[in-house]
Amino acid sequence: MHTCSSDSESDVDKSPPRKKKVVRYEQKFINSWLNDEKFKKDNTYFYCSACDCDRKCGIQELTRHKNSSKHQANCKKIQKQPKLTSLFASTSKSQEPQQMAKAGEIKLACFIAEHNLAFNVASHLTNLIKSVCPDSKTAEYLSMSRTKARAIVVNVIGKTAEENLIKNLREKEFALLVDESTDKSAIKHLALIARLVNTNYEVGDKFLTVIPITNGSAKVLYQKTVEYFNEKEIPYKKNLLGFASDSANVMFGGNNSMITHLKNDIPNLFTMKCICHSFALCASHACENYCLYILSHPAQTRWLSLNDVVNRLLEQLPAIKLYFQSAVLTDRLLSGQSILTKAMEPTTELYLEFLRFALPIFTDLNKEMQAEKPKLHLLYDQIYTAYVTILECFIQPVYLDRTNRRRDKQSQRYLKCQRTKNIKC
Repeated sequence: MHTCSSDSESDVDKSPPRKKKVVRYEQKFINSWLNDEKFKKDNTYFYCSACDCDRKCGIQELTRHKNSSKHQANCKKIQKQPKLTSLFASTSKSQEPQQMAKAGEIKLACFIAEHNLAFNVASHLTNLIKSVCPDSKTAEYLSMSRTKARAIVVNVIGKTAEENLIKNLREKEFALLVDESTDKSAIKHLALIARLVNTNYEVGDKFLTVIPITNGSAKVLYQKTVEYFNEKEIPYKKNLLGFASDSANVMFGGNNSMITHLKNDIPNLFTMKCICHSFALCASHACENYCLYILSHPAQTRWLSLNDVVNRLLEQLPAIKLYFQSAVLTDRLLSGQSILTKAMEPTTELYLEFLRFALPIFTDLNKEMQAEKPKLHLLYDQIYTAYVTILECFIQPVYLDRTNRRRDKQSQRYLKCQRTKNIKC
């Protein structure tokens, strides 16, 4: 038992000792090592960048190394090797026409939008430029159709202009011009236009946005406008100086309007009504005391309107002839030719003169029958006068005088209106 234990101990003593593992850490290059003198060669050496080696200084050693085959071969290799700067320059030169073509497409889209042209012109315009400039490398890369032109205008030009405008509104004072659409659709629109001074001290109006609204009340218009300013982070309470709109009640009403809500936030807000709308109201008010020579239209449900229509046509017949002569001869309106032909016919004026004589007989009698006050005791005389007046147009007075009829002043009212008119045919 003792012998076995001694043998095992001797085996343990004979086993070789284990080596300790050396842990190595990665180190980064430190620029200060370049200034350390122990890493530098002696000042009697020179370094050849072509051969990547150090040599002893001396004119003979420099000449010998320069004329060596190794150095000359390395110099030839360096000359043939392209530089990194040349690679970047060639890449930029190859991409320069493409970048210029992209800038050209943006300019073409601006041209289409500025002159209010259809987007369908885009493809034809690019083909025209290529045919006019066949030697231009930039023109070869031009490629823009209707869809791309619209995308550039909406997503590039429009977004950039909007961002620049919003940036200016955040930093500068401005005035707001507001107008609401008057269509009868379910969704209306509120247009916002900003007036501000640019860097050249020039005042200009810039289109801001169009806000869809379902309710055209003053409170909704105010809320939608304020929501837009808050969304774009525009300090309107600080920078908004003026407000202009038409003189509608929803905009400039005294109690509940958009301007009353804005003045709660900005008490010193300057307001101005639309000058064009004010001029129109002044002209409309001034014309209330004057007779408007408007050509009326007869209606079957309004029996008394036909007489007024005939009188107005006879009053304006010379002006109607002159107007449609100018429309046909100068403006070349084919639709006015038929009206001018009828107006120039002599029988047209004859028919109108006859109607002006005959229609009052019936219209006056109709007015008496539709009077608000009772006139039953007068209707007999009115009917008798109208009847005799019509008979005198067809029966000779000799035969009418033989009948027992009375003549009073009222019966002579229509007879005095009878007249003939000579019209040159």
